[in-house]
Amino acid sequence: MIIHLILEGKLEVGEFGWSKPTPEDRKQELHGLNAFVHSSTRGKKCFVGHMSLVVGVRLKDGSFVPPGTVVNTQEKADIQGPIPESLKGFNDEVVKVNTEFAKVYLLMGKS
Repeated sequence: MIIHLILEGKLEVGEFGWSKPTPEDRKQELHGLNAFVHSSTRGKKCFVGHMSLVVGVRLKDGSFVPPGTVVNTQEKADIQGPIPESLKGFNDEVVKVNTEFAKVYLLMGKS
């Protein structure tokens, strides 16, 4: 995750900006590529799909924001449904693939 902060700005990570996930929660969360969460609070175990935009809202625990969705009102945030069963293991697959990439990169550096 990359966090951008304007000079002299304020960033709070924890109770205000992000929930405090447990290691088990983290296995069930995803912040997709090119997804932006700005001036918002994200609940635990949320899945924010690739290229989504979440602005000025509070996502409840377990929210699923489909890829490419714009959530810019609390009404839109409140209607986001739960993570589909087919995507609940997606984060594990991402970690698995990235771990394999890291192993290959290390091997490439040794040759």
